[in-house]
Amino acid sequence: MRNVVFVGHSTSGACKMRGLQTVQALEKYNNIKIPYILGGTFLETINDIKDYIIIFVGEPLHIVNHQMLETLSKNNNVLIYDVIDNFCFDHTNIFSNNNLIDSYSYLDVIIHTNSYSKIKTEKELIDVKHIIIPHQWDIDNEDLLTPNTTNIEIASYIGGLSGFQLDKNKLVGYVDVFDNTLNGNNQHTEYNIHSSFRANNTLDYLYKPCTKLAVASCFGAILLTSREESVVDIVGESYEFYINNEDEFKKKMDWIRGMSINQINHYRDNMKNIKEYLSPKQTAERYNDLIQQYI
Repeated sequence: MRNVVFVGHSTSGACKMRGLQTVQALEKYNNIKIPYILGGTFLETINDIKDYIIIFVGEPLHIVNHQMLETLSKNNNVLIYDVIDNFCFDHTNIFSNNNLIDSYSYLDVIIHTNSYSKIKTEKELIDVKHIIIPHQWDIDNEDLLTPNTTNIEIASYIGGLSGFQLDKNKLVGYVDVFDNTLNGNNQHTEYNIHSSFRANNTLDYLYKPCTKLAVASCFGAILLTSREESVVDIVGESYEFYINNEDEFKKKMDWIRGMSINQINHYRDNMKNIKEYLSPKQTAERYNDLIQQYI
């Protein structure tokens, strides 16, 4: 029987949500206690690490190099890499950095954010198992009630500003843009329309996880969004609130503003199934299913 460990390079951001919070959810829902350890600490005596299931959370190049992966693989460890958003950067995307193909061939499993990433990558790494675990919402919001207020006059964008690639000066009166240094929950509860936009066919568009959709579902908000691969995987091609530019953003907002409360609540209710699908509990179940295959 193998020990299991999550290994990351940080305790914040994506590493927090997919590392620390996944460990927390696994203990809460599956009664499995797994440590989350920073890579430098865990790998100090790499030759002695044997018969583990090692789940690398986030960018493995912060933690291991080619020789270290080779050693870990030879020592009968199962090596799992949760990509999160690391294919969004040239130096950690195997299609931009071919040097990674040999290194990643030592992995047993790669966890992708969407089907586009999975299908494209499995053609290059044919001996690695490829699966999808979509990004969940923040477990700290688990007991938060969906706000009853209905504010449809203006949308919000809350997060890193690279996730809103529209000209906000053309959208005055249609969207409030907040940098993610603010306390996001205070803003999320005040808006029933969230937004996200990434330019077509950029690395972010192709590989970013569906975090904004997960957040919107958690707060029962409609999401205006570009047709990103991770979003399409969840809501499908016919989702009513896709946008392609500033003019479409305005048209969608004007359409929403003209809706009755019952219509608004209909679309907000549609988010409930998405909220369950992208919940920390479901992420823990997906991880547990994976772990049990190798333990």
